[in-house]
Amino acid sequence: MSENGLDAIYAACFIDGTEELFRTMLGLAVNACVLETDAPRPKADVSAIVGLGGTAAAGSFVLSFERATALRVISRFLGSEVREMMPDGADGVCEIANIIVGRALALLRSGGIAMSMSIPQVILGGVHSIAGRRDTQGKVVRFDSDLGPFTAEIRIRQEMNDGPGMERRRES
Repeated sequence: MSENGLDAIYAACFIDGTEELFRTMLGLAVNACVLETDAPRPKADVSAIVGLGGTAAAGSFVLSFERATALRVISRFLGSEVREMMPDGADGVCEIANIIVGRALALLRSGGIAMSMSIPQVILGGVHSIAGRRDTQGKVVRFDSDLGPFTAEIRIRQEMNDGPGMERRRES
């Protein structure tokens, strides 16, 4: 399977995890749109970053919001109004990223790709953008919801050493 094919598989799993969280925990639908790889990087006020690792691939997942959207999402998630990012807002963004990544990794595992995740970290304040490593392939996905737009970026570097599941992937 080509790297682009694997990128699409990774992206689909993270999109599914995001859609499921919004549907089941927030009672909302989201519309996903994969942006062109050369599109300008979205800017955000709040971003959760989760490192990904495994013998077949490594990378990161970044979930980014404008501050107002983040507060609306976290308020809905927690079931009570959150007005400030610290401490509840930041914890909520971390937990949402954690759930999305957990779901995506379960889907990948069911397809024979085993990965683990780091503890989510949050970047707060000022408009910022996240730059990924040049040796990773990435997909940026814009989501639209009734609570506001947000983005997710999935960056993966394929490890072509002999790890579990590599035989099947090389034959594809």
